[in-house]
Amino acid sequence: MQRTNCTIAADGFCDTPPDYNFGITSNGCNYTYQVYDSNDDLIIPQKNNFMSYFNDCSTYVFTDEQTQAMKNSFYGDQRDFLRREYVMPDTTMISTTIQFTNPTAGSTVPTYNAVTIEWNPVDGATDYLLKLPETEK
Repeated sequence: MQRTNCTIAADGFCDTPPDYNFGITSNGCNYTYQVYDSNDDLIIPQKNNFMSYFNDCSTYVFTDEQTQAMKNSFYGDQRDFLRREYVMPDTTMISTTIQFTNPTAGSTVPTYNAVTIEWNPVDGATDYLLKLPETEK
C-alpha cells in the first residue's frame, strides 16, 4: 500500500491502514469485504484500533504514532494546566480496623435520603474510602 498522502489525509497517521467507516457496516469486529483503493491495493482495516469504527473486538490498541500524538498533546504547552501541582498520593496501606460509631451495627435509620456515618479516626489515615455493599432492589 503506497501511503503517499498519509501525513495530510484522513487521521494523519502513517502507521494505521485506511478505515472508511467499514466498522459501521460490519457485525461487531467481523470484516469480510474485499475493498480496493484507487491504487488497486486491498484495504485491510485495523479492526482492533481504538480509533477504528469497529466494536466488540476482544482487545483494542493504539498504534505507536497515535500513542506519540497523545503524549505530545498531553506534554504540549496548551495542556500544561493538566500537569500542575500534581502530588503523588500516599499509598501506604493501613490495616487498622475502623470502629464505626454511627449508625451502630444492626440498627435502622428512619430516613432514606441521607445517612450520617461516623467512625473513630485511624492513626496515619488522611482520607477514607467508604464502600457500601450492594443491596437488592
